[in-house]
Amino acid sequence: MKRKLTGFTLIELLVVIAIIGILAALLFPVFAKAREKARGISCTSNLKQLTLGWLMYASDYDGCSCMCAMAPALPWHRRLMPYVKNDQVLLCPSDRRPGIRTSYAYNHTTGGKLIDQIGEDPAHMVAFVDSNMGMVSMRAHVKPVAAGGRLGPRHNEGCTTAFVDGHAKWCRCEKMMPCMFDPTW
Repeated sequence: MKRKLTGFTLIELLVVIAIIGILAALLFPVFAKAREKARGISCTSNLKQLTLGWLMYASDYDGCSCMCAMAPALPWHRRLMPYVKNDQVLLCPSDRRPGIRTSYAYNHTTGGKLIDQIGEDPAHMVAFVDSNMGMVSMRAHVKPVAAGGRLGPRHNEGCTTAFVDGHAKWCRCEKMMPCMFDPTW
């Protein structure tokens, strides 16, 4: 009596492997985008914490924000450390540059000013932005990298931004205006 062999043929196995490969190729970009979205949310949280530390610093110094000191003075991110108490808050999870101190740029035009007197609308005046620079203030820095500026999209074609009133959100780099960085512009 002949036994009937049950199993898969080589062709059937190759078809199944091909289908799995196609599905994986379709899903990997989706997973990468979701991972970057999670990093962007973490970055927004970091900027929110920095802004709250910045506002606490200002409340301890009669409403005056911290200065943007150059070496050898204490830089802005070290002045805020007693308020945020965590070095990891200074680093964007998507920033892969080795040996960096901070992934965020401080708006130089807000440094050393009274919080109540920074711009006409604090909800639209930038305090910190996710950037590869330590400080931003000049109009050339505000334009997106494609337009010759310094704001590069790190999170899904945008950057996270914290505002003087304390809120933080993701913004498209093209939507950033010079007046959001310089209240006198």
